[in-house]
Amino acid sequence: MSEPVRIHGLTEEELMGVDPMVLRAIIHERTHHTIEVNMYRILAGKRGIPPNFGEIAELLLDIWKRRGLPTDAPDIRWCLDYIDHAKTLSEGGEVKLDTKLPDPFSAVQGQARPRRDDPQNSARRPHGAPRLQCLRY
Repeated sequence: MSEPVRIHGLTEEELMGVDPMVLRAIIHERTHHTIEVNMYRILAGKRGIPPNFGEIAELLLDIWKRRGLPTDAPDIRWCLDYIDHAKTLSEGGEVKLDTKLPDPFSAVQGQARPRRDDPQNSARRPHGAPRLQCLRY
């Protein structure tokens, strides 16, 4: 017997009972990370379609619907649209997004931008705050 599906450590049964705002946040997060992020790479030809593409987000939206929660809010419509896009791609169809994919960095631009993992260039450092030499505590 296989283990029940867990999403953020929660079983389907537990997801049926969580606060709707928590469920909504999990739906957004899983739609973004399991569909949206991959979709741009797929459409740019840099990645194939992963197995079970969009199924976790679809399961979450199914739970949302079974709980009788509304699906007409713009954020939930966004999730439903991305689930539909994932299905279309998985079935071999084409997806046209309403947005234009960003142009990739040129080789020169790729070399010129600061490294994201460099704490000296962190977006979390407030403007004007001193640069730390070491982040160890």
